[in-house]
Amino acid sequence: MTHLNPEMGFDCASLNEINTALPLVSPNKIIYAQPCKKLQDIKIAQAQGIQSTVVDSVEEVEKLAEAGWKGQTLVRLLVEDGGSKQPFGKKFGAPFPWLDAIYKASKYHKINMTGFSFHVGSECQSPEQYEKAVKLCNKANLLAEKHKFQTETVDIGGGFLHEEDKFKETAKVIRYAQTYFSKETQWIAEPGRFLAAPTHTLFTTVIGKKPCWPAPKDNSEPKWRITIDESVYGAFSNIPFDHQTPIFETAEHSDASKVLTTIFGRTCDSGDTIGTHIQLPEVKVGTVLRIPNMGAYTTVTASEFNGFPKAEKIYELN
Repeated sequence: MTHLNPEMGFDCASLNEINTALPLVSPNKIIYAQPCKKLQDIKIAQAQGIQSTVVDSVEEVEKLAEAGWKGQTLVRLLVEDGGSKQPFGKKFGAPFPWLDAIYKASKYHKINMTGFSFHVGSECQSPEQYEKAVKLCNKANLLAEKHKFQTETVDIGGGFLHEEDKFKETAKVIRYAQTYFSKETQWIAEPGRFLAAPTHTLFTTVIGKKPCWPAPKDNSEPKWRITIDESVYGAFSNIPFDHQTPIFETAEHSDASKVLTTIFGRTCDSGDTIGTHIQLPEVKVGTVLRIPNMGAYTTVTASEFNGFPKAEKIYELN
């Protein structure tokens, strides 16, 4: 298999992801970016040629040492992520006061600390969070230098919105933030959602329709309950797992006035609720709905709960 662009690499969270990426890029283009890894997995990854990973605590440094890690290591910093739909700070990231102990442990165990990584949270709504995070990396770099470690790489993680104008706004902030480091610093990122979300559009049909009960008192309450041939256990797993609010359109353009509609999924679970106040033209059984930007955190987290199959994928080459 032909390798991809030499500037492209992969952020991998597991051995399975590493094995998927290895045919596409050389091992030095893969970062094992899971802060908490199994000891055996570290050994296997290193045997496969993986040369970069991350830690966010003294305990993870000690785990690397036990595994005989010889590669490069980034400190995953705890950064501000309150302006994101899915913050990660409650699970990952070393608070700044931990860094001195992390560097001392790294020096003792001969773990080569070569930079920083962070993640401002999924779907970051505030580009300024990236600048604040890079500033924190710069502050941490001063401490790293005291321990004789040099910063070679900064991994700015993901969190990018897929809308082009918002992505440009974030990129502008990041470009400015990069001036806190030397021109020799390598910058890497994980623009997964930005690349993946627009690649898939979901089409599904209405399989049931009935009035809401109790009947709506006014136009602020939904008039119809419809069931569609999908569910939160399937492609709409992006709702419980990724806090998404999908946009529903009829596949065929309609000038009909819209009414508030509650949309349920096809499973027997009453919690399979996709949306309660969705503006839609009045639909009927068999109406095809179109839902754009369904390429991220949808089919990858889908199951076949209740025996319903995952959505069929149809590929179109442009």
